[in-house]
Amino acid sequence: MLSGPGLALMGKESNSNSSGDVQTTNTTTAAAMTRPLRLRFSGKLATPMFTCSVLEGAEGNRISVSVLDTMTDQVIGIGPEASLKVEVVVLEGDFVHQEKDSWTADEFESCMVKERDGKRPLLLGDTRMTLKAGVGILKDLAFSDNSSWVRSRKFRLGVRVSPGTVPAGVRVQEAVSEPFSVRDNRGELYKKHYPPALDDEIWRLEGIGKGGAFDRRLQSCGVHNVEDLLRTFVLDPRKLRKVRGIRVAFCFVVLLWCDWGPIVVLLGCYCGAIDVLLWCY
Repeated sequence: MLSGPGLALMGKESNSNSSGDVQTTNTTTAAAMTRPLRLRFSGKLATPMFTCSVLEGAEGNRISVSVLDTMTDQVIGIGPEASLKVEVVVLEGDFVHQEKDSWTADEFESCMVKERDGKRPLLLGDTRMTLKAGVGILKDLAFSDNSSWVRSRKFRLGVRVSPGTVPAGVRVQEAVSEPFSVRDNRGELYKKHYPPALDDEIWRLEGIGKGGAFDRRLQSCGVHNVEDLLRTFVLDPRKLRKVRGIRVAFCFVVLLWCDWGPIVVLLGCYCGAIDVLLWCY
């Protein structure tokens, strides 16, 4: 068993080697990240946005952020830059003027928006992530508050490298989204659906207000949802004509925009008469 000065000397050598390894690793990482880097969003956010509703991409696409080589504008898929640790933050909607396509880290941080006093964190969910092969997917994020109280009445999303996770002197430009408004979720209760689905309430259609005259009249004749409207339109259009204020042509236009799922509908119009062919499979 070793003891005494010999063991102490070995300990010093071990510590020295360990420190050297860490220093070498940091130096290597810093050297690998000397090229100019930037983060960028891929895809647009779906609007309108409501509090406590999970953020989604437009047309059902995922919201992602990538790290790019600024010189080539290509995603960096390998190396230490491909696994950066990043965080999602909220920015003022008027951040980044059109004539300015770059900014400093201090300018970015000065426009970050925090929650109001006594409120929950403004952005809820998984706000931190590690990029994989240069890409990270934003998921399960939601706003706890609307945007009406900030100076621009709009927010932007921003993504930056988590502080302290890259070598000193390495600059990775942050990603910034387009500006958007966030409304209180009570507005979502009356939101129209694009496109409407068969089981949507009838007032989800454009031109029919919840509890309005058209809504009440259609409900009174047994038309409660979009599927009811379709069936009545196909099987008994005269019934619709009897509903005061409702025109069959209006129903024709509305139904064109519906999401039928497994139902295919072909509609044609000839001399004012509407022929409907309906196939289910």
